[in-house]
Amino acid sequence: MPIVSFFRSVACARGLFFAAWLVFATAALAQSPSAADGFDPNVDGNVYALAAQPDGKLILGGQFAVLRPGIGIAAGRDNLARLNADGSVDLAFAPNPNAPIRALALQPDGKLLVAGDFTSIGGAPRNRLARLNADGSLDTAFNPSIGGAVNALLLLPDGRIVIGGAFTTVGTTTRNRLARLSTTGALDAAFDPNVNNVVFALGLHGGGKLLVGGGFTRIGTSDRGRMARLNPDGTVDSEFNAAANNVVTAIAVQRDGHILFGGAFTTVQPFPTPTPQSRSHLARLQADGQFDSAFNANVGGDVNALVIQPDGSILVGGAFASAWSAGAAPSGRGNLARFSADGALDVAFAPFTNQTVAALAIFPDARLAVGGYFTRVASRNIPAGIIRNRLARLNLDGTIDATFAPEDGGRPLVTAVQADGKVLLGGTFTSVGGVTRNFLARVNADSTLDLAFNPNLNGRVLALAVQGDGKILVAGSFTTVTGGAFARTYFTRLNADGSVDGSFNPTPNGEVNALAIQADGKILIGGAFTGLTPNGATTTTTRNHIARLNAADGTVDTPFDPSAFGNVLALAIQSDGKIVLGGAFTTLQPNGARAASSRSGLARVNADGTLDTAFNPFPNGAVTSLALQSDGKLLVG
Repeated sequence: MPIVSFFRSVACARGLFFAAWLVFATAALAQSPSAADGFDPNVDGNVYALAAQPDGKLILGGQFAVLRPGIGIAAGRDNLARLNADGSVDLAFAPNPNAPIRALALQPDGKLLVAGDFTSIGGAPRNRLARLNADGSLDTAFNPSIGGAVNALLLLPDGRIVIGGAFTTVGTTTRNRLARLSTTGALDAAFDPNVNNVVFALGLHGGGKLLVGGGFTRIGTSDRGRMARLNPDGTVDSEFNAAANNVVTAIAVQRDGHILFGGAFTTVQPFPTPTPQSRSHLARLQADGQFDSAFNANVGGDVNALVIQPDGSILVGGAFASAWSAGAAPSGRGNLARFSADGALDVAFAPFTNQTVAALAIFPDARLAVGGYFTRVASRNIPAGIIRNRLARLNLDGTIDATFAPEDGGRPLVTAVQADGKVLLGGTFTSVGGVTRNFLARVNADSTLDLAFNPNLNGRVLALAVQGDGKILVAGSFTTVTGGAFARTYFTRLNADGSVDGSFNPTPNGEVNALAIQADGKILIGGAFTGLTPNGATTTTTRNHIARLNAADGTVDTPFDPSAFGNVLALAIQSDGKIVLGGAFTTLQPNGARAASSRSGLARVNADGTLDTAFNPFPNGAVTSLALQSDGKLLVG
């Protein structure tokens, strides 16, 4: 029900307001975003490769059979499909390879190179590599016939094609795991590096040199530790040897020639570095191949995909739960992270997927396509998460592309009742009963709008709480209050009349999703933030996703620091002072503990912030709501 219609209806039956409101609020909060909202192709199997066309269409390859998008009709598509810009299936494009697709490359003429495990496309024999016309039909003149899986494709500026994988022949000629083809698909007989193990990644470097990553330890007669650079003729570059201690699965080259690579490694020892250097799954080399010690970006698990955005930012996808820069504590990240060009973690970019990210692509409008094994994605705009089966589209800020509007004009998401019986409403709405009210409003006990109360925020309200003195705590995704007169990022306190409490400005650096007030008046907040800079302080106090503030002025209660690695979305305070937190976090490292403790989505801390080690229910997904019963039992949603 639209909120305007709701208030018109209660104007006719004021005596039923509170009963009707409770039903309405419960229904609104229980709703999850429609499967038809936004970009939702709904793929029934894993996505391994993505390619964004200049016209906004997206090609996806992987191991799937059907797409059931929220927009348009369901369609059978074996392992390869093309989507329109709205996420619907391009019904004219149906190549249907008979086995998984692992790599894609778009040619300038609109033709598409596809590689993987297949042996036929549309019933026509094609061994692991094929070229399609722009309409998806097979290019019948192109048929290299590769004797083994192809994992990586690289299109050279002159139109020639480099392939890497687990194959050992091209046609009838021996080619171990790396080969170069002409524009017609003929084998380049002069190019024969002879790699001794699988190739997963390829890149082009200055002067036409070729970057190669994989599981190999030797190329030709040269020892090379899973990352190498080849001269244009296929010989090994003798001055380049990254020497990673485990597989390299992704490569990207920055505009200045610096080389990024990611994988399963934890150390690298590039020539001529004398000792192994610690790098957790991500490293950078200078253009000459020497180790770049100034770049220290890390993720806590395997890297599968690297993409550089137009502004130079580095997108990293894989199977990890944390990311960090040099000298900083790990910050919770759900298989996707963004770093600046120099390796600093982008703390504001924190989408979460519930399983591995395997592929990334950037649309012409700079939005991001994310593919992999996941079935759910969460972000600042939908912290509770939304179903997105193996493919999602994110906005530039990391929020999910989803038309989150179940009612016209927005909806209430949270409520709080004042001592005088008035009801505070917060949410996504911009009007109440036809009167402009941006994201926050107050209703009198007789159901009429409180016309004197108009804080006028510029973003959503996600949590509300009323203090004992009548002041109102408001949290969400806003950055200004009273029409821009006051800068208040994500959290503010209002006086009872709706004016801003000028003495209270905690200034968290990310969205606040949850609030709770302790018996002593101290304030607990949870969300996407990693630090607070209260009341114009010159330094930021690090607090990972949960903090406790002093009631008088909003300064940080410094002894209390549970440090959750992932968003905190719900809070509940027990009668004994213990605090239950729910969210999308994976570990806690309270009060500077030497080691982090595994806690997946639900944890309890003592009043001093230390971990309650006896409490570990370990749900297998994010917790977004908590409620304590009168008998002390806890409801978890």
